[in-house]
Amino acid sequence: MSRCGLTPNQPLQQTGAAVRLSEVFRRPAAPAAERGVRHSVLDCSLGVTSRAAATFGVGMFVIEDERHAEPQARFASFQQAVAELKRRAKIPWDQDPNRAPCRGWQRCGRTYEVIEYDDSQVPWEELRRVTVLDVSAAGVEWSSGFGESE
Repeated sequence: MSRCGLTPNQPLQQTGAAVRLSEVFRRPAAPAAERGVRHSVLDCSLGVTSRAAATFGVGMFVIEDERHAEPQARFASFQQAVAELKRRAKIPWDQDPNRAPCRGWQRCGRTYEVIEYDDSQVPWEELRRVTVLDVSAAGVEWSSGFGESE
């Protein structure tokens, strides 16, 4: 369950070079480890069921909306993910993909993080998580070290 109480459940969509992972999974009632499951939520959302299917290479970068626990897109490099967030920063907060998916979207927003995974193993290992951009009715707020001028 996300902070807004959202439990997304829509099929995987593809747009351009990035795979949109938005609204693809329901969070289980019990943690996966308690149910004996050895793969991550992202593995489930991609339909990954074997090590061979999950081997895309070492290092994958996922944009995630931290406020809604919503993976958005994946990229081959951190720079590509940040470039996508720079594009999104120019889109109004109340239009897709920046419009929050919750019922209270008018008072909400999105906090975009870039998460680096080692996807050469199952489950994927999270290597780092960086908050990059916050988009809301109050405006666009870049984390230190990011933004159009940097």
